[in-house]
Amino acid sequence: REMSKVYKTDLNYDIIDKPDLSTEELLDYVRTNFYIPQEGSWTLQRVHKLVTLMCQIEKVSPSVEQMVYILCNKPRLLNEACAGAGKTTMSKYKMAIANVCYGIPGRNIIAIAYNRHAAADIKNKYQLIARRVNDITKNSMHIDTDIVSTTMHAWCLSWVEEYKNKWRLKAIRLIEPENETEFMKKALTRHLKAMKNETVLVTDNLVTNLVQLNNWVRETLSLDDPQEWYLCSARTECGMLSATDLTSIFTYYKQNKQLLGFQDYQDLIQYMW
Repeated sequence: REMSKVYKTDLNYDIIDKPDLSTEELLDYVRTNFYIPQEGSWTLQRVHKLVTLMCQIEKVSPSVEQMVYILCNKPRLLNEACAGAGKTTMSKYKMAIANVCYGIPGRNIIAIAYNRHAAADIKNKYQLIARRVNDITKNSMHIDTDIVSTTMHAWCLSWVEEYKNKWRLKAIRLIEPENETEFMKKALTRHLKAMKNETVLVTDNLVTNLVQLNNWVRETLSLDDPQEWYLCSARTECGMLSATDLTSIFTYYKQNKQLLGFQDYQDLIQYMW
């Protein structure tokens, strides 16, 4: 009940669930609620023809709900769906539309994915449909085959590398995720030794949760608000350590990185910010 107050849809299911909804009725619904005419762009009917062509090529039958998502051209759009629902497929169609129908160069279209495998998968799938449309239409509606598909950290790294001299940043030496735990283990050991604390045991589980909590604290910019840290599940696993302990450990962790000239993935996000 509480979640329904936060998350709501702009879709009118009384309309889109209509069993005999015609193409014209669909386009009228999109035009009225989710479409902003743009000078020099394709008409909505022509955009729909391109979508239909791409779906026919791949033997995809989008639902009315998915078609509304594809045709919507508003500046911000949230697509929430379960795994396997077709988010990537529908989104690659939107990227193709952005390029060929609205004149956005492929280099200005960016897809940010969770990991490198997903980023490569998105680009490969986009390029495949782009090439097939280009072949079938003999380039009469040419789609750029090159877009930017990357992870958030790789995207941030590219910006940091480009502007590091302007911002007087040192050369970027990234810590691999598996090495983060080694840095955190040293920071924890150093803190416990300084505090002469022999009650807390240095375990792999504790170190892993410290890494997770440190990343969460930095991502949420909540370093000075320990009460917020309890929103992270790793905080519970570090319950034997006070907020003062954690702040000290995170400081040692940062010092260890800087001393050896390393940055981690959270640094990239913060540097870009």
